[in-house]
Amino acid sequence: MANLHELLDSILPNVRFDLGRDATHDGQPSRLYASRPDEVVTVDELSRMAERGGLDLQNAKRALLISPDELVAAIRDYLSVFLEDYVDPDTDKIGYAFPGIRPGFSETLLASQGNGLGCESSVTALDNFAKAAIHGSALVGAEKLEELLTSWKHGEPIQYRVCAILNGITINESFTPIDGARIEVLPRSTAELPSFLPKMSFVEPNEYLGRTVVAIDCEASPALFRPSSNYRRHDRNRVEARMNCAADFQIVCQTLSLLTDNLVEVGFYWDDYQDLENVFPSSSSSIRQGSPGGLETQTRPGRRLNRDFATGVVTLSIDDWAVQELNEPIACDTLQTLAKPNFNSVRTATSRWMKSKSSRDGLVDQFVDLRMALEALYLRDFANEYSQEMRFRLALFGAWFLGKDFQHRQRIRKTLRDAYDRASGAIHTGDVDPTPENLMLLIEAQGLCRQGISKLLKQGFPADWGDLVLGATI
Repeated sequence: MANLHELLDSILPNVRFDLGRDATHDGQPSRLYASRPDEVVTVDELSRMAERGGLDLQNAKRALLISPDELVAAIRDYLSVFLEDYVDPDTDKIGYAFPGIRPGFSETLLASQGNGLGCESSVTALDNFAKAAIHGSALVGAEKLEELLTSWKHGEPIQYRVCAILNGITINESFTPIDGARIEVLPRSTAELPSFLPKMSFVEPNEYLGRTVVAIDCEASPALFRPSSNYRRHDRNRVEARMNCAADFQIVCQTLSLLTDNLVEVGFYWDDYQDLENVFPSSSSSIRQGSPGGLETQTRPGRRLNRDFATGVVTLSIDDWAVQELNEPIACDTLQTLAKPNFNSVRTATSRWMKSKSSRDGLVDQFVDLRMALEALYLRDFANEYSQEMRFRLALFGAWFLGKDFQHRQRIRKTLRDAYDRASGAIHTGDVDPTPENLMLLIEAQGLCRQGISKLLKQGFPADWGDLVLGATI
């Protein structure tokens, strides 16, 4: 019996691909395939398009296979034996841990998991899977396709990454703060945008310019599975996704928020299958919204869009003051410390501090969230004692933890106590007057909360908070 790549190599010269053309259907963009002679290409021509990348690669991935039925049947029959453990003999369908492949109909499920990942899995007829294998071998080579299927057959997971566009931050340089996570800066010209960005009707390409993207390495397994007869009911949790990183989007956003003293949130996020998308071109991965407001607009102070009407290229200009300068070593240390298991209370405090920076829900919620952040930091007891007066302890421990001398501790204690009182009043009355004094109190207390979080991340927790207020050094 021939190897799969030998069988594919023998049939590829006998197939063609229809590139199609852009069209509009019911006012929506679509792709029309009519096998016009000027739109049909050979495997060699398709392969050269894929090698050129960019728009040529996208058109090559969207091409429609034109093949005699017996050639598709030959690949299908081979795969039915090669992957028999993953094919339902009653329906002749196969399951896999990524979005639906082209061509043909695929059922795709997105299952939410406790780790925050949305795990995608699909089922399609083996005939469609065979057509996708032919297409993939034309794009990347039959040997690479066989190698990938063999690894999945032997239990290797799907390797991919989850990417998120961030709101609230603009940086100059990309960097890797921790193994398995990458913070990337997108170009400021639409002519240079990378292909992994999702193409969506409600997001213009210029909305990506200059954005900050977080990419976290993940894997999903099993890569292949035998679907049940009722796939949607019984196979929702068949595939499990995992992050290959100690940090998630929340910790990354917490780190960037602390370093910039600004609310940094996920606008939206999606699964990026990288090279796999070139082997098995698929339908678009699901887009999931992050913050309640979605992706923030580009029309902000310090940012200007310029369009070249001759070429259609849009460029973004950003004033220097609108770009946050990050100290990369400090950013890496902060993120890695936040990711440690014993810093859960600091992560809680940081999350609530971040919410207090958002004015979406009003001043009452800002003060309440800030109180919860301060409680997570400073609501401590003397060793082997229990004190009920929370307001007293919080202000006292905060003042001693942050204060440099008597006068400084006195000011900190008053600010923390006043902020706690405003939050308590907000809880009881549901109202905080938006006076200049209250707004300034919020800002000052937020600053003290951020200082406390940063100090804990740098120096760790005091061995005994009670000894701290008795003058012990930390």
